[in-house]
Amino acid sequence: MKRFAAEEIRTFLRAVDKHAERPFPLVIIGGAAAALSYGVEGGTLDIDTANNTNALGKACEIAEKETGLEIPLSSPKKDLAPPSSTEVIQHKEKARGGPWARKRGPFGSHSRNAMSYRK
Repeated sequence: MKRFAAEEIRTFLRAVDKHAERPFPLVIIGGAAAALSYGVEGGTLDIDTANNTNALGKACEIAEKETGLEIPLSSPKKDLAPPSSTEVIQHKEKARGGPWARKRGPFGSHSRNAMSYRK
């Protein structure tokens, strides 16, 4: 099976981006991330992602034909991308039924647990 170098991955992803119907946040992990971000040599067999890429199916097909690179885009069954901090706070507020509040520890607001959830 062919291994793809960082420059081939960049070429392919630029073509995918060009043909995507809308802006799409792509969270790349694994060997492709190592090659693109850290210059790790040896290539990768696919582009692993932390989020679902089904919306990019058509753009990937066009990119394969345009570049001649058939790099599989592997997405998990469930999104692994971390939620934004706003989503985390909203989730915790909903789950516990209260607002985030500052608590004063024994040494004022700068103690170890200064920012914690009020029950």
